[in-house]
Amino acid sequence: MKKISILALGLMTFASVSAVAQTEAKQEAVATTETTAVASAQDEKTAIKAAELPEAVQTTLKGDAYKDWTVSTVSLVKAKTEYYEVALTKEKETKTVKFTKEGTILQ
Repeated sequence: MKKISILALGLMTFASVSAVAQTEAKQEAVATTETTAVASAQDEKTAIKAAELPEAVQTTLKGDAYKDWTVSTVSLVKAKTEYYEVALTKEKETKTVKFTKEGTILQ
């Protein structure tokens, strides 16, 4: 009988520790999601025309790396750093590239 009591106590302890660990993991996931939502809400994104891009960005887009690509949409994003988000298409392929006003590509 003593062994059964000890075994039951051990199982209850294990269940309690598992429940606490799951709760902490969920709280961390919620905190991460809230932080991401706040950061995204602070970014101001404004659609602009390709002709409104700085000359340096237009020059980069005319270079060999992008000469076969067509500009689909352009946005000015004001976040910690201001940058231009350019959506490009080539046949069935699409990609988005972020540029500084100096025409440098952001990673």
